[in-house]
Amino acid sequence: MKHIEYDYQCAVFQWVEFNKVKYPELKFMYAVINETRGISPQKGARDKRQGKRSGVPDICLPAARGGYFGLYIEMKAPKGQLTDNQIRYAIFLKDQGYCVACCKSPESATKTIKDYMALGPFKYKGPDKRKETPESSGKSQCFSVRKK
Repeated sequence: MKHIEYDYQCAVFQWVEFNKVKYPELKFMYAVINETRGISPQKGARDKRQGKRSGVPDICLPAARGGYFGLYIEMKAPKGQLTDNQIRYAIFLKDQGYCVACCKSPESATKTIKDYMALGPFKYKGPDKRKETPESSGKSQCFSVRKK
């Protein structure tokens, strides 16, 4: 993870700490530490054997809302681009019923979380009948990952 993305993600989790009373589900939100830059080949091989996967989004909120089973967020620097593996994971997760967003600032990530939480209780409607996601409805500064 690039330094700015690290800082953004830390800011998101700082916001989470201050908002757990309003959104109790946030206490279950977690980061997926998947960085491979700067580690030794031995550590990389060990991590891979333990299940580390390239492309997994940075943040997971395993709380069902609206027609979604949970929320995944990929943090990016303002000019950052998704890798092919990140796009593959995002498409897979969306096809499995998860809301997926790529956010380029802590503010857009926290807005996406708030919009997601506002979707209300979980009501599964099937893959063709899901409500709009926070990032595709124009309510958020995040953008959706779509098939090319």
